Amino acid sequence: MLVGLTVESARPGANELTIYVLSSDGPGATAILPVQASIDGGQVALTQCADSCRRGTVSLQGGERVAIDVGTPGGGRTTFRLPHLPVAPGNQVLGKMLTTMAALTSYRLDEELTSGLGTTVRSTYAFVAPSSFESHTVETGSSFSTVWIGDTRYTREGEGAWKVEQGAPAVPVPTYIWDSFRPYRDVQILGSARVDGVHTTELAFAGGEQDLPVWFRFWIDGKGLVHRAEMRAPGHFMDHRYYDFDAPITIQPPKGVAR
Repeated sequence: MLVGLTVESARPGANELTIYVLSSDGPGATAILPVQASIDGGQVALTQCADSCRRGTVSLQGGERVAIDVGTPGGGRTTFRLPHLPVAPGNQVLGKMLTTMAALTSYRLDEELTSGLGTTVRSTYAFVAPSSFESHTVETGSSFSTVWIGDTRYTREGEGAWKVEQGAPAVPVPTYIWDSFRPYRDVQILGSARVDGVHTTELAFAGGEQDLPVWFRFWIDGKGLVHRAEMRAPGHFMDHRYYDFDAPITIQPPKGVAR
């Protein structure tokens, strides 16, 4: 179940809450689901504004805990901790992050991805500019590995033999998931946190076209480096951890396999 929350106008006092809810069965199935919201335990009166939309008006001071309950057969709740109000714009932080991450020559990435139906796919990546990366993915006991150097791709399942593909389109490095979801809208600073011992600014925004709801949340240090990132979209719940920025990483063909 994808749940998104928008607070309008994000200032102390009267605010309109818009709750986006979408099940894996689509908007039609979502329309009949009961949705409830509470703020610090107090119920919020909601009206249905579309198949996947619920709306209510509340008085906020900032820092409240908003709980959203969706009446699926198994039940479900997610919570949001509101930032201090008014919320600070984050365009300057985002701009620095885009510049810094685009200038990296190497980095590593750990990824957890689920559709929301129970199975989690875990992958590790190493990237080296201008066009090399390697990855290892594990899903429900099976694994898949890739080494991609320029226009040559090596792949294998489990511990099987490596397959070589020549003439594959080169993958530019660095490239990030958020590059595919411009323009970035409602860029806001939610607060700060320590991630891997580093002080970071927590940033959130919506991305992509209006017909595909996508939300991003980043934890960015003072240099503009992303240490953690979250992406939430229909049937797509992705968590990233970035590290080893500009480290001496080497991507080579698998041992015993001729290039």
